[in-house]
Amino acid sequence: MNGPEVMSKVNSDQVPAGAVDALAGDRLQHWAGTFSYNALRQVRYVLAMVAAGLLFNWIGNHLLASPWQQGAWIAAWGPAGSLEAELVMLMALVVAIFMGMLITWPDTPHSGLLTTAVGLCILGHKWGPMTNLLLLQSPGALPRMYHVLQWQCVFWVVFVLAGEAISRVFYRLIFRNRLWIHLAGLDGLPLPEMQLEGLVMPLTASAIQAGRVNRGKMARGVLINLGGLVITAAVASLVLMILLRSQFVGQVFFASFIAFAAGAFAAGAVFPEVSPWAIWPGIPITAAVLYFFSMHSVPRYPGQAGVPMAGALPIDYVGAGLAGAVLGYYTVLRMHLRRAHEMSIEERH
Repeated sequence: MNGPEVMSKVNSDQVPAGAVDALAGDRLQHWAGTFSYNALRQVRYVLAMVAAGLLFNWIGNHLLASPWQQGAWIAAWGPAGSLEAELVMLMALVVAIFMGMLITWPDTPHSGLLTTAVGLCILGHKWGPMTNLLLLQSPGALPRMYHVLQWQCVFWVVFVLAGEAISRVFYRLIFRNRLWIHLAGLDGLPLPEMQLEGLVMPLTASAIQAGRVNRGKMARGVLINLGGLVITAAVASLVLMILLRSQFVGQVFFASFIAFAAGAFAAGAVFPEVSPWAIWPGIPITAAVLYFFSMHSVPRYPGQAGVPMAGALPIDYVGAGLAGAVLGYYTVLRMHLRRAHEMSIEERH
């Protein structure tokens, strides 16, 4: 079945629902443009972020080892220091994403992941800058410390992949809706419901109209996602080189947020088919690569990383970086959808 036939079938199967969706879309568009809605939307996101922050703060105080009590070396392992700590963090991830999606509903399917990432930053703030950990190490012990940090990054790869899986499950089973498309101003697009529920990055205008995703061979999809991961890491590293000039936690959060927002945007712009499954793991993988280079570099001053870009703990990269990556991903998603919408309008005229 070709693209026009698929769209014809989708439209014929959803005539009654389409009329209702169009009316609902008009009402939502009017409501979304009001000051009261925009204020309420921002308040909901703030509440979801605060809820996630309180959850991770409680976990940091009661269920995780503290660098301020057990020593700064605890930060090298982070939540990956024991199986119990890892399970606690994964359970907190489930709860935080559910709370975020519930409070921000019916916004984007990754809204819970965004608010969870921001809330996760509270642990990075509590554990302090990486300087405390570096000051404990003699020059000969630095390689071992960086090895430990790299192993911690493995846990964070699992963490972000679990976050994507949990977001998809909650969206499909509980929070499934088309309203976020209307609220994002994308309600005129010829997208079948199946594609919206799949949380996929649109490919090209023709692929969107055909309602198909990853029509090529699996090898092509793997190469595209690998390319997206590499671009995310490369662009983020470049931005970190410019912005991460200090190991203070606030500077680290700012640099990581901007860096991975730019990385995710660049990956989606170059490869419109790239999946979040490839973008999110790029954050801890980037951190692990930076630790490798810092391991083989001599720091200028005590307490500083050999490579300035590596002057942050993995949890700092993941917390602020994941929030930025979600923002960058949806920014380029909107760009692709708008471009496809404009092309479809030009074709009709």
